[in-house]
Amino acid sequence: MKKGMMIALTMVAVVWVGFRALFSFFTVPTLIAASLAQSVPADHTDATNATILRQYLPLSSKITVMYLNGIDGGDNYYRTRYALYPLHFIDYWSWQHPNAGGYVWNTPRFSTAKSLLHLFAKDHVDYVIAIRDPKMLSLLPYSHAFNYLFRVDHQAVNQNKPFADTLIKVMSWS
Repeated sequence: MKKGMMIALTMVAVVWVGFRALFSFFTVPTLIAASLAQSVPADHTDATNATILRQYLPLSSKITVMYLNGIDGGDNYYRTRYALYPLHFIDYWSWQHPNAGGYVWNTPRFSTAKSLLHLFAKDHVDYVIAIRDPKMLSLLPYSHAFNYLFRVDHQAVNQNKPFADTLIKVMSWS
């Protein structure tokens, strides 16, 4: 009797987990919309940046993006991240690497060529979005007055080429 009861409970648990997984597959976009509705709405700049980036980024969960924004404390990062779902973003903040509210330019792992190259290789970053990020743009021959989308050249990263040779400019906008 105990063995039969365990098998029945296991089957119920498996069916329940399967149903919840299927249900969540259909509700994720709704949950994202509800979450965004409760937060501060995206401002004109966030919406414009997301619209521009959607034209140039392949929206696939297989694409990994590093978003470096030197002018906000993380809010724009999350709004852009939600607007570009299902892209995978490298997190600004984690329990292993905490920083002050998402300000990445004063965090060594996001502001030196060596650490950025390490992240490109470790996390297989496909694209870098640089929204006037002062430290990152100071490593490159580009104006700080523009926003940039770069594609990471993994062959150059693997060959240990200089930082500026690992990024290919896709586009810029102001």
